[in-house]
Amino acid sequence: MFSIAHKESECHRGCPERHRHIKPREKEKKTEQEEERHLKRIDVKTRQGRRKAVKIVKTSVRENLYDNIPISSAPNCHYSKQEIFQTIFEAVASQRYITPYCDAARARGRHLPDGDTVFYRLEPETLGGIDGVVNWANDRLHRLADLGTQFGLFDGQLIIAEDQTEEGVFGRPDRSAVGSTKVKGATSVHRLMIAQSVTKGKNRLPFELSRSGPLQTPSKVCVNVLDQVLHLHPNLWFLADREFFTTEVIGALLRYSLPWIIPAVKNDKVKVLIPTAKKLAEPVIPGRSDRVYIQSDFQLGEGDKAVHFPLVFIYRPEEIKPERQLFIFSTHTPITPEEVLSRADIYDLRWGIETGNRDQDKLQGRTRSPCPVIQWFMQVLGVLLFALWWMCNVFLSGGPPPERYPLTIDMFQDILQRCTRWSLDIL
Repeated sequence: MFSIAHKESECHRGCPERHRHIKPREKEKKTEQEEERHLKRIDVKTRQGRRKAVKIVKTSVRENLYDNIPISSAPNCHYSKQEIFQTIFEAVASQRYITPYCDAARARGRHLPDGDTVFYRLEPETLGGIDGVVNWANDRLHRLADLGTQFGLFDGQLIIAEDQTEEGVFGRPDRSAVGSTKVKGATSVHRLMIAQSVTKGKNRLPFELSRSGPLQTPSKVCVNVLDQVLHLHPNLWFLADREFFTTEVIGALLRYSLPWIIPAVKNDKVKVLIPTAKKLAEPVIPGRSDRVYIQSDFQLGEGDKAVHFPLVFIYRPEEIKPERQLFIFSTHTPITPEEVLSRADIYDLRWGIETGNRDQDKLQGRTRSPCPVIQWFMQVLGVLLFALWWMCNVFLSGGPPPERYPLTIDMFQDILQRCTRWSLDIL
């Protein structure tokens, strides 16, 4: 057997001399900080690493949720606050409704409170009403943000995305419910506005949340949440869906002088510019089909509420689907054609909050209680558990976690569930 002599650049995968022609790829040198963080990282694949992961999860739950959870406690209660707390977490981790889950567990001889006892201890007066539940959740998120600061998660400029998440109301709608058809089988929902960091390689930590009532527009709630986030971290980018392409939101961004990207709604003013944009769009990078056109002074709104900003058109004629051929978004000034594609890449990070909402659904508390306060409590508990899961990954990694998280959501759920099922006391 022999091989024909050839150049190293022409070497193919089946070449018998490939090991001589192809040099091994040099490993990228790690900085001292990355090397130190790598040594501190806990490998959850080992038995010792799993024990440390369980200990970190239980400690984090105790210090950040249990010590301040608004559950009534009294000496004459048959079940302690800890047992009520663990029962709620076990049902949430199992993705089951509390009442049928407790009934099934009690039928098997387990010492768990029934659903009525759990909901009786979650008294609306103890929880402080709907506003008290939301304020409690924000207080816990701010505490986790303070812990993240110690690990360098918020160094430099952050990229923040805002979006709404909805939880269906399948009983009688209350005053805090909003009409919606997005949730299958429900005509009313509880709508929650969430501001989450989507900075690549940094964190996915929720910063602030607020409920959207029937008398509040999404734009107004979005601005209120943004105000609170700016108190925590003023140096940030802002990303949002086209639902927030309004004079109220963009006017607030202009007042704060924040960099932002919001896709444009194709209203009558925007539709008039589309033929001109396709005609005058020019390529900015050789070899790429993307063409760019910038409307430097676009006006949104009329009168005193009018705002002016650049409107950017990215035209991709080679796209097969017509809806993907044109991407229109609003952004801050100044902007040059060379910067357009890089800003469009930044907007791709907004999908981090979409995946975050899907992950929160796995940790979402389910209830059939007609009490709206308990319904809101279960909804914000999912956000807190998601934030706590992320911070547990930070604790395990000794800093910003790698792309493949050491502690997955499934492992996090399993630890929460076994805290009561296998007598692994959470406290």
